[in-house]
Amino acid sequence: PENRWLAQRRPRRLEVEALRDAILAASGLLDLRLGGPGQPLSSNKRSIYLTINRAALADVFSVFDYVDPASHIEQRPVTQVPRQALFLMNSEWVQRAGKAIASDVLAQTRERARQIETSFLLTLGRGPTPYELERSAALMDQVAAHDPQPEAPLAALVRGLIAAQEFVSLE
Repeated sequence: PENRWLAQRRPRRLEVEALRDAILAASGLLDLRLGGPGQPLSSNKRSIYLTINRAALADVFSVFDYVDPASHIEQRPVTQVPRQALFLMNSEWVQRAGKAIASDVLAQTRERARQIETSFLLTLGRGPTPYELERSAALMDQVAAHDPQPEAPLAALVRGLIAAQEFVSLE
């Protein structure tokens, strides 16, 4: 447990820039073109190209331990607080990414189990366990009962997968 022999490594939380890029990459929205001027937060370019406004830090940065750009520190603090998961479930850019993944998956298959498996592969890089498959189908049924949009159930599942500890950390 103390990692004295380095037989295993504790999971490490992704920094906000890597998390943003991972979400855009999973959704197929990441713009991989190199160079160019600074980009607004709404851009799909990698986070390294984003313009940071020191006077008004964007919500995504303040929620995920981004350091005040005017100060110099040795190491960025790492926290895990509920508002981070809530932000991932409710933010516009995660919703946009979830809809993009859902649209791509729906274009590939109409079979519920395959949709869930493909969503797990795109976000977590693995297939679901039988229990996860069952719970995911139940979630999609609940969302479908309340939202008539065809991609809504799958987009809700994808948002949940993006907010999962497995997505936001490196093992």
